[in-house]
Amino acid sequence: CIWHSQINSSETATYLGINITETNKGEIEISQRAYLEKLLEIANMNDCKPVKTPYSDFQSTQPDDKNTFDKNTYLQLMGALIFPAGLTRPDLSYAVHKCAQKCSKPNLGDFRRVKRILRYIKGTLDYKITFGTGDGKIRLYGYVDAAYQSYSNGASQYGYSFSLYGTNRRKDATFYARSVKLKLVVLSSTEAEYVALCEACTEILFLRTLLND
Repeated sequence: CIWHSQINSSETATYLGINITETNKGEIEISQRAYLEKLLEIANMNDCKPVKTPYSDFQSTQPDDKNTFDKNTYLQLMGALIFPAGLTRPDLSYAVHKCAQKCSKPNLGDFRRVKRILRYIKGTLDYKITFGTGDGKIRLYGYVDAAYQSYSNGASQYGYSFSLYGTNRRKDATFYARSVKLKLVVLSSTEAEYVALCEACTEILFLRTLLND
């Protein structure tokens, strides 16, 4: 994707919390700055200190981390974060997925991870996806990776993203991304990669058919 620090537009429309902008160059940009600012306001984190990454497996521990946190509040925050993660902010996908696995019984440590995502959002409010003008040819690219035994129970994580490219590699736009846990326990990193590749290929076949239509 092409991330910009500012939005210079000739025309802007809003649809379901998504800002759709057509620039003077004929490019289309989608972002959710207003939605994310409102989310920070609801979470009382308007003035929070930004961080450079949305998630860390090496988060520092606090004495009260295992104390129970309000489930309804946690569910509301996760529901609000899943929306941009699946549309205009694929960079949030992995972090949101990891935190969403704690919805049944969240604690203060889990809430601190959610707050880290919000702190990351604070510093990246102007991130967006740009669809540049092309030469009339559709170029579909996909990327996939897996993390072997990334969970204590032996489960692995995998993710993929798909992009459309314009006239050059700088005119690409990631329009679909996913990060989830493998549904089976694999026995090696190679097997994890193969299973992830298989999952990504099923998506590629669908997207190729859709684009051909």
